[in-house]
Amino acid sequence: MSIKALEAVPSLGHMLMAAAAEWRRRWRDRREIADFVRLNPAEAGRVARDLQINIPALLEVTGHGTTGLRLLELRAHQCGIDFNALRRAHPDVVRDLVRCCALCRSKSRCARGLRADPESEDWQTYCPNRQTFDAIHVN
Repeated sequence: MSIKALEAVPSLGHMLMAAAAEWRRRWRDRREIADFVRLNPAEAGRVARDLQINIPALLEVTGHGTTGLRLLELRAHQCGIDFNALRRAHPDVVRDLVRCCALCRSKSRCARGLRADPESEDWQTYCPNRQTFDAIHVN
């Protein structure tokens, strides 16, 4: 391996620093959302109602950042669904997909599956959006 190639590989220190920065960002985001809910309970309730969830679920959804959305977009693409076109045509369906994905407890499993074997059908056993993806794909 050339020295130039080795320079492109991040060191353990760089990876640890990136992970620490991501953890800090998530912690700060969670704290800001919690402050928003505490200081603006009526507005937080309106946001939660608009998403058709309760306040604890709102806190949980926002605590995951954009991980669920990235996984949802990848899974939709893997199913042959144009997520942006779906968003334009059926924003209500996308809102429900996002909510289900955000509350899903299998994000790590989903991410591993998408990385290791995107063509595997295993995700259908645990994905809360499977039936919706099937219905969209049929239409």
